[in-house]
Amino acid sequence: MRRGVSLALLLSVSQSSGHVASAMHAAAQTTAIESGKQADTSTSGVPVVLAAKDFSDATLVTASVHGFGGVLYLHWPDSAPLVLKSVPDACELVSVPFISHLCRYANVSCPRHELLSLKAQRGRMLREAVASLTTASESRVNSIRERVLESGNTHVLLMEFVTGGMPLATAQSAHAQLEDPGIAASMGRITAVDMLLNNWDRLPLPIAAWRPDPHGMFAAATPGNLDNLLRRSDGELVAIDTDMKRTYPDPTVGEDDYLGELATIFSSIRSGAASGEVSEVVRGMSNGLMLKGVAMESDAPLLAFQSAVVNAMCSLDGLDLDGYMHREALREVGLEEEPLSAQLVARAQRILHVWRASSDSTAASTTAPASGNPSPTEGKQR
Repeated sequence: MRRGVSLALLLSVSQSSGHVASAMHAAAQTTAIESGKQADTSTSGVPVVLAAKDFSDATLVTASVHGFGGVLYLHWPDSAPLVLKSVPDACELVSVPFISHLCRYANVSCPRHELLSLKAQRGRMLREAVASLTTASESRVNSIRERVLESGNTHVLLMEFVTGGMPLATAQSAHAQLEDPGIAASMGRITAVDMLLNNWDRLPLPIAAWRPDPHGMFAAATPGNLDNLLRRSDGELVAIDTDMKRTYPDPTVGEDDYLGELATIFSSIRSGAASGEVSEVVRGMSNGLMLKGVAMESDAPLLAFQSAVVNAMCSLDGLDLDGYMHREALREVGLEEEPLSAQLVARAQRILHVWRASSDSTAASTTAPASGNPSPTEGKQR
């Protein structure tokens, strides 16, 4: 999901609304969105976009201009927009709290969010507010509104607009940022989560199952989308669009193929961490970054990235993903079971088994879980 929206969309607000000044304000706000800059509108540490604002006070609805499905932005004149994303089925519904908990255990920062029932009063108010601000001429806005808020969906995902968020891929100081071991370590923790979830469209890891063209390590269709990494004004790296992918870019790849590749990836990363050298896998990721116009030019950030992957995987190892954590996610969304999410979570659990099997005595003695991560009160190693 990219954070850009069209100025033309912003100015095509319904004439009956009479919010000309609001449209001009939102146009200026959109310039900030496209440049990745946004004033900090937090109140007492809680972003106003998640503070149960009155939807009827919103003055404009716009749509992203990039991305496969697109999202809506609901604007207020005095605060950051609210991001509205589709929750198309029960599997996606369950994945929201599951991924949130997984990221928390891995110390990965994600946008604050709320799942809102479209059948509840507040959900109906949101639908009405968005419909009243959308004109018939706004074909893309209407198309995305239908997909996000209608189409039989039971919920919508409300997300924080990351204040100060600059896509890592387009930041002028991208090279300097990637040389920062702290940023590199954040990317390593995010990578650990992405491998568990099969979230193949963020970083260009040398995983064949993640490449549309299996004949080249980094062919024309280079995997990865660095726009899914944002940096807050305080320097924190935020992972957006963290999804539990159901399939692979290469349609011939199955789950066993993917896990077999991860066994090789894990062994390489563990060996590199144990020897204090950059592994072939991490070097391959660096080459992929170069093809995208950015790079980690020295070994220091690559080693920090590699160490963070190992530490995050060790932190996640032992979590009862397909037992306790999946049950908790089901409970949070009011379901007793969801077969497809159960299959995807079981795959993640198998990946943790592959990680554990890749351990050797040297790696085990030189790596440890990252400090400061929350410890689950239940559901550790069975």
